[in-house]
Amino acid sequence: MAQMASANATEPIGCEALADQLGDRVAALLHARPGELRMAPLGHVVPRPDACCVLSVTDAAGRPRAVILCAPPEAPDMVQRAMDRARRSKASLPLRASRHILDPLALGRIGALSYAVLPHCRELAAGGLAWRVQRQALSPALFDWLFTVNQATLRPIQDDELEWRFVQPLQRLAALDAVTAAVRDDAQRAAERLQQGGWWPRTVLMHGDLWKGNVLLRPATGLADAVAWRERFIVIDWPGSDSCGYAFFDLVRLAQSMRPRRAALAREFERHCALLECGRDDAAGCLLAALGRMAMQLEHFPMQRFAQMADACHATLRQAF
Repeated sequence: MAQMASANATEPIGCEALADQLGDRVAALLHARPGELRMAPLGHVVPRPDACCVLSVTDAAGRPRAVILCAPPEAPDMVQRAMDRARRSKASLPLRASRHILDPLALGRIGALSYAVLPHCRELAAGGLAWRVQRQALSPALFDWLFTVNQATLRPIQDDELEWRFVQPLQRLAALDAVTAAVRDDAQRAAERLQQGGWWPRTVLMHGDLWKGNVLLRPATGLADAVAWRERFIVIDWPGSDSCGYAFFDLVRLAQSMRPRRAALAREFERHCALLECGRDDAAGCLLAALGRMAMQLEHFPMQRFAQMADACHATLRQAF
């Protein structure tokens, strides 16, 4: 796609400028007449590291049609990278799982900043009765989807990966004073078991941020699709995904959002353990290795917030068993 000029790569582009430069392009994509679409900042979206500007595109009747993301100047390739990782993740999955990952309508650049135009999808309810109904209906579908993802992408770890993917992250977490003693002790035990040959992990496709906020509902395409609304969920935001990631991290994060009953949560962990041919200690080791890897790459993520997340993930895992 030809690069669109006029943006300074060292400065964020304003939402108004983004709308001006992409107006005709997006109108053509959506088969709308020039000037028929309205583009406005998606005001309720919190600041996000992968986009300096988020635009909502609506038609003349006020119906939402698309969303536009533009990368920040400090990471101009971020949106492109996120779309590339989503595409690779989708390609690794069977059709029944891959259909829950969006294809962008368009990708491009404004100056040096990458952008993407995505189909509009509806957010889940913020809370109250509507969210309780959605949560109850969507939970089985989401957990089944995650199981299918793990099943399709499961592979043995290679010898040359074991040290940097598992041993070093576990040792990092075991030495981290910010987390609880229980987390440190379990990380140390997992590292020792690895080094003694008592455990040989496997890797899976890991989303890395699988929670309610990254699950949307796509529009219905007909009556049957409208009735089967629980099958219309879409999982977004893939920049932190890893094709050779850690099992159980996504399961824990999803459980924290969907809050299944304890017995249901235990069943999910049991079937994932059976799939990975691992025991409870191994499941804890996978989760803690994922957290240790994050601890080695925190960058701008505050240590206190990371420690709170690590402790909460560890507690969720213990509750399941």
